[in-house]
Amino acid sequence: MRVIWRPSEFSSDLSVIAIPNVPFGTVDVERNIPVLGRSRLNQAAFILSNNSYKGEYSERIYGDRDAKLIEEYLVQGFGVRPANIFKAMNISSDQILERAYTRMASSIKNEERTLFVYVNGYAEIRSQQVYLIGTDPKESAPNIIDLHKFFRALNNLDMEKLVILADLDFNNSGANVTALQDLARIVTDQNPNASVIFSSRPDQQSGIYSSSNGSQNRHSLFTYFLADAWKQKKLNMSEILNYLERNVPFTSRSLYDRPQDPLLFGNRDLELLY
Repeated sequence: MRVIWRPSEFSSDLSVIAIPNVPFGTVDVERNIPVLGRSRLNQAAFILSNNSYKGEYSERIYGDRDAKLIEEYLVQGFGVRPANIFKAMNISSDQILERAYTRMASSIKNEERTLFVYVNGYAEIRSQQVYLIGTDPKESAPNIIDLHKFFRALNNLDMEKLVILADLDFNNSGANVTALQDLARIVTDQNPNASVIFSSRPDQQSGIYSSSNGSQNRHSLFTYFLADAWKQKKLNMSEILNYLERNVPFTSRSLYDRPQDPLLFGNRDLELLY
C-alpha cells in the first residue's frame, strides 16, 4: 500500500489516496496473453508514457501499469522483439522526446516495416495544436511536448504500417474533434496504412477502470478494453474500434456518469498482423 497526495481531477483541493501495491499479473487482461503472431524482426514500438506528474496535475495513478500492459501485449502477443521497443517515460520536454526518438531512428533497420506507438498522459489543445503535458510542469506555464512535431518525425521513418494508440486525458472543456483529426492527418495523409486511435474526444476525460465499491481493474478504460480486444484476437482496426465503442462509453457512464468516446482516424480496414 502506498499513500499519495493528489488533487482531484486537474487542480482542485488536495486529497489523500491509498493505492494498494498489487503485482502486475493480477488483473484479468494481464494474464494469459495470447500469442497473436510469431516473433518478427520487422516490427518496432515506441512507448511515450507520462504519469508521475507534479504540481497542479494529479498523478495518473495507473499510467505506468497501462504502459507495461501495452508492452507485454506487443512482446508476448504481437512478437515485437524487446530490443525493438523504445521508451520515453515521464518526460518534461520536446528535447527529451527528441533524444528518445533519435535512439529509435538510429537503431531500427530498413527491414522493419511496422511501428506501434503508444502515448499516454495529460494533454492540452492550444490554437488547434495538441500537446502532451510534461511531468514537471512549472506553476505559471507547464512544460509541453509538441505531438505535431513528434508525428511529423514518425513520417521520416518511412514505415509500411503505422499504428498510434493515444490514451490522452484532455484539459480542455471546449475543444473540438478537429484538432485531433488534424494531428492524425499528419501521418494518415502520408501513409495509407496508418491508423490513429484516441481514447476520447478532446472535451472528455480518459477515466480509470476502478471504483471504490466495485471493479478494480487498475488500468484506464481505454487501455483495458484495447488489451481485452487483443486478448479476444480482434486485430482489425474496425473490429477494435467497435469493441471500444461498445465498452468504453458504457463503462464510463456507469462509473462516472460522463461520456468517453474513442475516435479512429486513418485506415479502418488495417490488419495489425499480416
